Amino acid sequence: MRTRGAIGVVAAMALVAMGGAACGGSDDDGGVPGAPLPFVRVTSYPARPTINLPLYRDERFVVWSTEASDDGGATTRSLNGGQRFTQVSPLEVGASFAVALDANTGRQPLVVWDFKGNQFFPIGAGTETVPVKQWVSLAGSPSYTLFAITGQTPNVWRSGPSWTALPLPVAGERPQLLAAAGRRIVAVSQTGVIYVLEADGAAFVAAPGVKLVGAPSTAVPLTDGRVALTTIGQPDRLYLFDPALGTLTAPRDLPIGAGEARVVACRDGQLATDGRISKDGGATWEDPLRGAFANLLKHGPWKQEIACSGDRVFVTHNRGGFQGSGYVFEVARDGTWQPPSDAVPSRSGEIVEARLAGDEVVVFTPYPHVFDGKTWKVRDLPGLPVVSRTGVWHAYPYDDQRRHLVSRDRGATWIEGEATHDGKPGANSGNLRATFTAGAGDEIWAVSGDEVRLFNAVGTRLEFDLLRSPDGAAFRLVAESTYEQQLVAHGSTTFGRRLDVVGVTPSSTVVTSSQIAYDGRTLTNLPLAQNEAAAAVFEDGKILTEQPVNTANGNVLTMHVRDVAGLNGTTFVPTVDGKTFANPVAVIGIDAQRRVWIHCGTDLCRSPGPL
Repeated sequence: MRTRGAIGVVAAMALVAMGGAACGGSDDDGGVPGAPLPFVRVTSYPARPTINLPLYRDERFVVWSTEASDDGGATTRSLNGGQRFTQVSPLEVGASFAVALDANTGRQPLVVWDFKGNQFFPIGAGTETVPVKQWVSLAGSPSYTLFAITGQTPNVWRSGPSWTALPLPVAGERPQLLAAAGRRIVAVSQTGVIYVLEADGAAFVAAPGVKLVGAPSTAVPLTDGRVALTTIGQPDRLYLFDPALGTLTAPRDLPIGAGEARVVACRDGQLATDGRISKDGGATWEDPLRGAFANLLKHGPWKQEIACSGDRVFVTHNRGGFQGSGYVFEVARDGTWQPPSDAVPSRSGEIVEARLAGDEVVVFTPYPHVFDGKTWKVRDLPGLPVVSRTGVWHAYPYDDQRRHLVSRDRGATWIEGEATHDGKPGANSGNLRATFTAGAGDEIWAVSGDEVRLFNAVGTRLEFDLLRSPDGAAFRLVAESTYEQQLVAHGSTTFGRRLDVVGVTPSSTVVTSSQIAYDGRTLTNLPLAQNEAAAAVFEDGKILTEQPVNTANGNVLTMHVRDVAGLNGTTFVPTVDGKTFANPVAVIGIDAQRRVWIHCGTDLCRSPGPL
């Protein structure tokens, strides 16, 4: 894989209008050498989805944090006054909702939101909005009843014509947690005592003989009528309370790193915390994701979290500090995943890695997909594959390039083994991530090496190794190259050549962006023009090069098809929608019909015919 094959799609395409002398193909300073060649937009890349889970959903109403719908989500409207909801519950069926407004504090105003008028009113006639720490609701007819706690008073408050105080029966006890379980309200005090209120009851009653140990953290109702209760301590713990029987299970330790001992309730009575899920009430915890791509993320610097909405389970992966680096998976009961179908697409800062794999195009970000000429389909891949000339797919996961995976069915199944270089573990011989290229037959070539700070601390030296493997597993050193860059007051000076293999011919001739090795090891310079660089290699050994040319209309990218020595050939100007490129593009490959495939913005483009 060429290092410049992964590019930001926002910056991938600098197009300028083509007209006047630029179309004439003249060779003077004001013209462009070569005739225009219109490339075809084949398809758009799959977008990285970002999930926007609703706070409330029924057959008619869907409410998100900043918008709402009364037709099942077909159309939406923004909330009045730019308000943002943090919690939503129906109050009067089909007419109004109780909502907590985001006040950027631990206590939020709790108000009535009239859906039709998109207006907000206090709850309870003649009262101010109530700042609450937590609130829950119980269904009634025709209205819901709300129960709220402030965290500062000894009362649970019940809504009605006005707020009614329901103090806990023990002096000094303050409610810290609330949960609605069936037709009962469960409250937990700051000391861990558990209280229960029947829906129509007048007072809370302490559950006899049960108490939490540790600081109460969360109370989550489960589908079986029980309530999951967690405490912060050493360790953090989970309890299951049955309000109908008044029983409390023995505490179970939460996984280390659960984050303030918080859990969420998921489908089938499952619990989730810290990116793991439990199907047995917290006795055991497991990762809900399965597959090669999920295993790759587990080795990387990703934070995994789980969100549940109704009968759906979502796993998110985020990498702090990297724009556009998150993933959202919707996980089925068997652990298989798909990108959520109703997610909000986002291309912000997107990085696209793509490669031709026979007659298919494979992209590895944002998700591994394969384009078969008609549609993109998710395929569970452990890395961006390198396809040998015999059709075998090889993958070297970037998290650990000691691993080598092989697929003989286009990535449907993988066999894992080990990659080595000169008898040492790993396909990379230094601290640089290796890049890979198919050679003759089953050969796979790799470029690896070390990045070293120069002794005077004003530059960098890159020491490259060119490795060859007959089968993609056991690599041997065949050549070395050094590239040295020194930063000085008036710019930079460079020594040597970067080693970036752009292709290997069927006869094992190695071509880099500026050099060629006919014997696979002795690199000599290609006779290319200024600013010209090799970009890809045809099966017959011819070389595709790119060269930005300065014209009266600014920079215009030209491409050349040259013979194996880098001489002679034809010249053309790639265009898309009548516009030229200003800078080199990322060439992702040349197919069996000799068509050239390139990145063009958020789309995948190719030449209209063979070159």
